[in-house]
Amino acid sequence: MKILCLSEHYWPRVGGTTNHVHEMCTALAESGADIELLVPGPNVPAQDTAPSDRPYRVTWIDAGYPASGEPTRAERYAFCERANAEVKRRVTSGTENRPDAVYVLFGLFLMEVLETQAVRAAGVRTMATVHNVPPMECGRTWPGAPLRKRLAETARLRLVARKNHARLRQHEYDVYVTPSEQVARTLQAVLPQADIRVVWHGVNDALLAAMSPPESRAPANGEAIRIFTAGGWVPHKRQIIIPDTLALLQKAGHLVVWEIAGPASRVNAYRQAVIERARCLGVDANLRMHEALDLAEFAQCYNRANLYVQPSTEEGFCLTALDAAAAGLPVIGSPAGVLPDICAISGGRLVDSRPEALADAIVSFVTGDGWPASAVATATDVRRTFTWPRAAAEVAALIQSGRPAAAG
Repeated sequence: MKILCLSEHYWPRVGGTTNHVHEMCTALAESGADIELLVPGPNVPAQDTAPSDRPYRVTWIDAGYPASGEPTRAERYAFCERANAEVKRRVTSGTENRPDAVYVLFGLFLMEVLETQAVRAAGVRTMATVHNVPPMECGRTWPGAPLRKRLAETARLRLVARKNHARLRQHEYDVYVTPSEQVARTLQAVLPQADIRVVWHGVNDALLAAMSPPESRAPANGEAIRIFTAGGWVPHKRQIIIPDTLALLQKAGHLVVWEIAGPASRVNAYRQAVIERARCLGVDANLRMHEALDLAEFAQCYNRANLYVQPSTEEGFCLTALDAAAAGLPVIGSPAGVLPDICAISGGRLVDSRPEALADAIVSFVTGDGWPASAVATATDVRRTFTWPRAAAEVAALIQSGRPAAAG
């Protein structure tokens, strides 16, 4: 089976979507599919920082993308238009380059531009993964921001929703894949007649190889409890409530060291607001805040933690929480993305995204001996449940037959 994949994100841009694209293409190729991936370029040697041993082909489409930083709107549309022309040429070529399926792995701009009616008319199946449905994960304000900004944000998000829902409705795909039930429900409201299936992501094998789960994640007597939270510095991740949660724990007499790590975002003031809140509450000495970390440093944050906390209110999936569970860490999270399932399989807790609820859940481990019997056994269970080969098999089944694949 020959699958022509497309994505707006690929190296040198790093992040969860780039990892998803690489892992899915790798798993599909290793299952026997012939995979080619179209991504934005130009392809200069310094830009091709993807793994050199990838088992799929990458074709860079020159759209003038910068080697670093965000492309302009014009550059994004230039890539999409050129990718659309290339796809149409391939599906009508009648040669060995003609794919059996066209699969958009990431990109609402691509979904807006790609003329799927022409692809489907040529007898080629179409599929797209929708990681989230804006305005999900698009917020730029947070509790405590000035009222004027919050009112303006409400109006902006309505416009974001209108624009992106129009993108989703522009062309029809044979099947849509989402990473969680939360995204599936939101997408179904926009596309009531669409065939939407949930396919979970897999764990990050490269990161897990650098981790070493202990037999127990419980801290030794007298030691501080170490908590880790990861994710970009954006309001829906809710790092803003961590200082208040830490203050409640310290007030109750618990010794806690809390680490937060994640790349900077366009919402530059948000991280500073978290820092200022920690200073105001007097908990900054026990709150360690990092920006982007390399893989080895990131793995060490997981290794030294006793608990992982993810208070997000919006998630497409939440790979950082999955990586924590795969390291044998109990996950305390809120009902977003696949966090309910991750919390359950990790022996964690699912709570509201409030400081009081988070603090109570953390205390339940410290005082109630709620630690899983074996962190190693938990990690093994998670790694067997969430795999990229399984995700690829579900996607391949959808491409080949159109019948529902088992979700989750």
